[in-house]
Amino acid sequence: ITKYKQNLMALDIAAEEWKTTFDAIPNAVFLLDRECRVVKCNRAAEKLLRRKKSGLIGRQYREIISKRGGPPEACPCVKMLKSGRCTREICSFNDRIVEITVSPVSSPTGEIHGSVILFTDITRLKNAEEQLKHKNKQLQSIFHTAPIGICVISGRTFVQANEQMCEITGYSCKELIGKTPRMLHDCDAEYNRISDIVRSARGNEIAVVRTEITRKDGRKVDVLLHFSALNLKTDTFTFTVTDTSKNK
Repeated sequence: ITKYKQNLMALDIAAEEWKTTFDAIPNAVFLLDRECRVVKCNRAAEKLLRRKKSGLIGRQYREIISKRGGPPEACPCVKMLKSGRCTREICSFNDRIVEITVSPVSSPTGEIHGSVILFTDITRLKNAEEQLKHKNKQLQSIFHTAPIGICVISGRTFVQANEQMCEITGYSCKELIGKTPRMLHDCDAEYNRISDIVRSARGNEIAVVRTEITRKDGRKVDVLLHFSALNLKTDTFTFTVTDTSKNK
């Protein structure tokens, strides 16, 4: 029975290795049967639910995890069983934001006899997204309420312009977007002069240019331009426009 004993030892080692690996996974993992009862779960699952495995094994998924109520068909496990495909959803759980992924476990014949549920804590990611949205909202507010003209140029065309820029030039935002700044100058020489100065600035350098632009109504306006590169590879710059003719 030597070979038999060796095989048993190999199985025991493999089982212990699998258990160690399963418990070492930092994300909560649940193995469910066809009736959506918990068959196995790892230590991360215990930590997430703040409960011991003994109180989880054999329980229905909806009983121990879903606190939102709603019809059974809203359960991601039920959705997976109906579609036969991996399903995902994002929800709040124990003051954390988690992405729940439910994957089918199929037999060699293709019949689904269970599922694997993976909980991924995306709280930090979602908080970062919210902070980014908040900052973008603040920047947009500053952009539109600034007392000076602000524009973004990409590929030598306007892609953004605030209300003050429209007031200085006499053009509406729709009339500026997609057009080249050349429209504000009477000759190519002045436009090229400004372009050369702007492209001579590198890194975080700010190019400062004094020039004269022609409004839509034909009136000349003296302005001070400050250019800063956003992305040199895409030829994208942001610049501010200050009407200095009022100071004369």
